[in-house]
Amino acid sequence: MDVLSAMEVFVRVIKLQSFSLAASDLGVSSSSVSKQVSHLEKHVGAALLERTTRRLSVTEAGAAYYEKCQLILSQVEQAETLVTQLQGTPCGLLKVNSDIAFGSLLLAKAIPVFMERYPDIQLDVVLDDGA
Repeated sequence: MDVLSAMEVFVRVIKLQSFSLAASDLGVSSSSVSKQVSHLEKHVGAALLERTTRRLSVTEAGAAYYEKCQLILSQVEQAETLVTQLQGTPCGLLKVNSDIAFGSLLLAKAIPVFMERYPDIQLDVVLDDGA
């Protein structure tokens, strides 16, 4: 069982107060939602919900678990957002110091290719004969 997915299902059931609404929202069957919650209850070793034909209510353990699940899911989302941002396009200032011979022969050809590939990087190129 994927505990994180089961937590998402559990949180959705609580928010919507319904297995069928949660199932519809998640695009799965009601029985799938019910099984996920049952597996989660077995995993944590406690009843999280009280089910009747007319009503769905949260147990004390379920309420406490729900709060932690919300926090965990929020932190996972933040971590995924951070990774996505870090995978973004490189940007900023890149300083390159080179001797004139190397700069004239190789850097002059490489800079236009580099700038096309990384348009958000500013180059500060200094060529010096070292004298």
